[in-house]
Amino acid sequence: MARRRLLAATDRIRSIPLFYAKSPEQLIVSAAVEPLQQEFDLHQMDVLSAAEYLSLGYLTGDATLFAGLYKMQSGEMLEFDPRDHASPRLSSIFDTSLLLIATHLASSSRRSWRPSVRTSSRLS
Repeated sequence: MARRRLLAATDRIRSIPLFYAKSPEQLIVSAAVEPLQQEFDLHQMDVLSAAEYLSLGYLTGDATLFAGLYKMQSGEMLEFDPRDHASPRLSSIFDTSLLLIATHLASSSRRSWRPSVRTSSRLS
């Protein structure tokens, strides 16, 4: 059986913001918040994030104003393997050589890699 995993990455300036949410059955990554809120019923405000936003005027880290909804940071890569039943692994893509990452992506996929923009991706 082929190994299925999800890879998502943001560029250095986070040109397209990516958000994600996870349940025991699935992980969804989206450039928009609304599909994630609908799929996971994420409407409860995260009180600590709200306090941080009111104090600083912005949020740090991967927190959002909604509990259970997370954002990817600039230059970050998310890797998720549903067979591991673990949280997604996040790492900075600029800590290592971009050539090594491109080689890894190309060797782990049978089809050629083409960048694309989608409003949401689902892996379950």
